[in-house]
Amino acid sequence: MDENLYPHWPELDADTLQSIGRFIVAWGVLETQIDAAIADLYNFDEITANSVTANHGTKARLELFMAGVATFSDILPDSIAIGDMNKLANDTATISNKFRNLVAHGRPVPIIEENLFPKPYWLWGRLSARKGGVKMTASELQQNTFEYALRSGHRKT
Repeated sequence: MDENLYPHWPELDADTLQSIGRFIVAWGVLETQIDAAIADLYNFDEITANSVTANHGTKARLELFMAGVATFSDILPDSIAIGDMNKLANDTATISNKFRNLVAHGRPVPIIEENLFPKPYWLWGRLSARKGGVKMTASELQQNTFEYALRSGHRKT
């Protein structure tokens, strides 16, 4: 069996690991706040609110919240800027799709190109298998960083 298929502990520094941890905790706090906003908006008790939101992802929770805002817009205070709330909800859903899912469901993947790098180059990627086959997705930032490393001569000498 190919040794590269065995699990490897990525060579990530402590700051990177702490950043991943802080991101996951902050996202959990964000989802808790979205759940609380849904409970307040619909006047749900805690059990009902948890039953409604527990199995939904961020995008579905935001859609549920924004549906409530639209439904109750006539009775909400005038100080609530519904357009701004829609933009914030859409931006949050985009961030969830692009970054949160990558961090939460991704894995460290070594790019092993011995003729280019003296040791594996680590990307954080997400595997998916669909009708079109298996693919690995990495963030645009990581892809750009890897391409920069190739162009700038960060290679094995």
